[in-house]
Amino acid sequence: MSGIHGYYQGEAGTVKEIWWFAYEERLVYVIFLEGNPHRRFVEDYGSDIGIEPSVKIEDKVIYVRMNPYAGIWIQENRIKQEDIQSGEKAVIEWRRKYMDEYNQIVNDQPDRVMEWIEELYEETKIPVYHVDSNLAFGAQVGPDLEKNSEIPEPSFQVFISFSSKNIMFARYFKEMIEKEGRAKAWLDRAQGGGTKKHDKETEKFLIKGVKGSKVFVLLLTKQSVASSWVRKEIDWAIEIERDKNKDFHLVLLKLDDVSIPETIKKQNYVIDCKGLSIGEILEELYSAVYERMGRLDWLKKYKIDKEDVKRKRKKGNYKHLLSDSGIAVELQWKKKDDLIYWVLYYKDKKDSKVIKIVTGDDKKHVVDPEIHPGDKIGFYMFSPDTPLWMRSEDLELSPNTVYSKYLEMFNTLNNGKKKSLRQNRYPGEVMWLVGMGIILSSILLLFNYLISEVNKLELPPELTPDQLQLIQSANLALFFMSMFIYGFYSLKYHSHPLQFTARIDNEMIVYKIKALWVITLDTLVKPIIFYFLILIIYGIPVAILLQVLQSFLKIDHLMAFAYGHITIYLFWIIYIGWRLYKLFLEGPDYIRSPSFLAGYTEGVRRNRPKK
Repeated sequence: MSGIHGYYQGEAGTVKEIWWFAYEERLVYVIFLEGNPHRRFVEDYGSDIGIEPSVKIEDKVIYVRMNPYAGIWIQENRIKQEDIQSGEKAVIEWRRKYMDEYNQIVNDQPDRVMEWIEELYEETKIPVYHVDSNLAFGAQVGPDLEKNSEIPEPSFQVFISFSSKNIMFARYFKEMIEKEGRAKAWLDRAQGGGTKKHDKETEKFLIKGVKGSKVFVLLLTKQSVASSWVRKEIDWAIEIERDKNKDFHLVLLKLDDVSIPETIKKQNYVIDCKGLSIGEILEELYSAVYERMGRLDWLKKYKIDKEDVKRKRKKGNYKHLLSDSGIAVELQWKKKDDLIYWVLYYKDKKDSKVIKIVTGDDKKHVVDPEIHPGDKIGFYMFSPDTPLWMRSEDLELSPNTVYSKYLEMFNTLNNGKKKSLRQNRYPGEVMWLVGMGIILSSILLLFNYLISEVNKLELPPELTPDQLQLIQSANLALFFMSMFIYGFYSLKYHSHPLQFTARIDNEMIVYKIKALWVITLDTLVKPIIFYFLILIIYGIPVAILLQVLQSFLKIDHLMAFAYGHITIYLFWIIYIGWRLYKLFLEGPDYIRSPSFLAGYTEGVRRNRPKK
């Protein structure tokens, strides 16, 4: 859902008005809706949100998100793949015909704008509102924009049930519900403990929060499953849900690889958040609340973009949803050579004797510089690859403020100079050295083996020793060139700095071991596979052709075949060499989807620069 904030797959409404809005610099197509809890009107200004041109007044329309960056409003009975594709084409043609032409008129013939607007109404029979002049064409007055404010008031309250260990993610989720989801969120920071009287007051406070909500959302993690307070909150929610006359929804957001408790497994809506962004989680949550089909279910039902589902289920994980909390023991800032880093010591509970340690030394590992001993702290993933530790009690303290102060602290420690936070430190250096050693060793070992095997081959009677030597030398030279290119390409890919930005400690070590193993396989296996593929693909048709030609032309078919194969193989080597050149020339953007060498890790895709 990234890129389309506040729009949710499956939201629907009845079209009550349709207008063109002519602004000074652009033409916007607008439909006004009734019965949609998220918005009162939709604008198509030629970007990520489209409106199917055949939509008419009183049509029931639905929003379908085609991909992470674009969606379309279309009639409710037209949501199959072929309908969406035809609707998308119609939107593009509509925009080209009217929006692009309006832009051209505004820029080239500004005196004709009003005349063109009249022609627009005559042709489309859709009223046009010229914003600057407050004139309406095709209607006596323009639309009542104040009455049709885009964002309706929050219509319900969401109770967020969570473990105190996940306080930072709960805070982030509350913010997203209120900002993007346009609903009220009820978040409790009170924890049980101390005295029976205190626990009793806390219990009354929580029950009031649950009863006053329309939606109960459980942040399901290993910590919340073990929380006695969360179990109580679930029991209260189940009791309310049993009242069939009450509009109440109990939704589980599975944020971790944890089993769902049997007491709530069967009777409630479960959203597995593996691989889903926070926007996609909200999208699935609203599908549950309004009892409509979620996007993942829609993709499966209509067999649309199966790869999208596979990607999220197989390659996705829960790392971007991680969170933890505790009590700060000490925050230390250290400097070794030119590297500045921080070390945070903390405990799970105030009386715990076990001290945990977390550290960081770059923009990808952020800490609140104002953490003091005894502060309640927590972390969540500030971005998919950036954990951020901060004080958790102060609800006025924003993660963006913490991030800014963190960078200021680094600049101060660097004597006011804005240096790279990973100054003079590149974790891929060792991989380059070891990787080059693997590639050269593999070539040397295979070279000695193949030379000894080639020398054992018997000389075909049709070939002279010079011809055989030429064929052998050419094939061996090209084969070892392909070994070097395949190995070097893999090494360049896996040792790119972007591969290390999201990995620390043990994860970094595991990645390097796996990467070196893949580099070894690429150096040894890929050249052999492609050598024989080229030989087979080229050899079968050419062998048939030469057999026919030999009977007519009496040519030396064995030498012709050998030279032909060497020529085709040479072209292949030139092609993969060119791909390697492009990789070095174009940098990380080129690593997105190399067609002849598939990626083996998610690192580059996850951290590639955004355009």
